[in-house]
Amino acid sequence: EINQIGSQILDLNVRIANSVATGDAPNDMLDQRDVLVDRLAELGNVSVTTGALGAIDVNFAGASLVTGTTTAATLAESDLTSLTSGKLAGLVQLRDTTIPAYRATLDAIASSLVTQTNALHTAGFDLTGTAGGAFFTAGGTTAATISVSAPIAADPRLVAASGVSGAPGNASV
Repeated sequence: EINQIGSQILDLNVRIANSVATGDAPNDMLDQRDVLVDRLAELGNVSVTTGALGAIDVNFAGASLVTGTTTAATLAESDLTSLTSGKLAGLVQLRDTTIPAYRATLDAIASSLVTQTNALHTAGFDLTGTAGGAFFTAGGTTAATISVSAPIAADPRLVAASGVSGAPGNASV
């Protein structure tokens, strides 16, 4: 969208410069270009410099997007080095900071759940009177990988909830 708007601004810059050069007042085109610059400003931080014959240079997030009547750059994500405002800055913040922080918190909760549940489970007995083993698989310590051990998933009687050698109805663990 940014690149498309940049191309439209370049086209308007050329048309505005041609109009000004012939002595016309291209007010409608100036308004159209202002609307495009406003749309860019909704997406991120924009700076505009007025050049010759009413053409403008546009920088978006620290990268040159439009240079007068000669160039409309194609910006890649790596060009957006200085996003400080707008919708894209919010999305980048969400992607790079907010979601990873939530993921780390969920992983810490999952790890604690696995560790504490496995410790309790090994202290109990299942319905056959056998001492419990790990309730969760050893490799599953993140929110994405946590998993009940296969034997327990296949046979719920192996849940070691009893604190007294598997006595039915005892769920003290």
